[in-house]
Amino acid sequence: MDDLGVVGIDLSMVCPGFATEERQAWSLKHRSKGDARLAVTAEEVEDVCATAKLVVLESVPPYGKGSPSLQTVQGAVRSVLATLRGVQVIYISPGALKKFATGIGSADKVQM
Repeated sequence: MDDLGVVGIDLSMVCPGFATEERQAWSLKHRSKGDARLAVTAEEVEDVCATAKLVVLESVPPYGKGSPSLQTVQGAVRSVLATLRGVQVIYISPGALKKFATGIGSADKVQM
């Protein structure tokens, strides 16, 4: 894969989304169940981010307020990203992401 600049990842257990400067956005659709989904998502992250300079992830709400499944998938992905040399990872709050995309920090899914 060619060197990538920025990769954005919208994590979820069921259908995580990816976007790069060089490629249209796409979702990872798979039929895996339970923890097997973590392995599929981690493999895609490793493949997509191996040559990235910067990866942007939505941060998990602090103090355990986020969904347990989102926290689990984020842990798996962060473990993969920690092994990739030269990749900087930044975390952006859900409100900041929504404000950047729509101009409204409390935008719903339809507005996004």
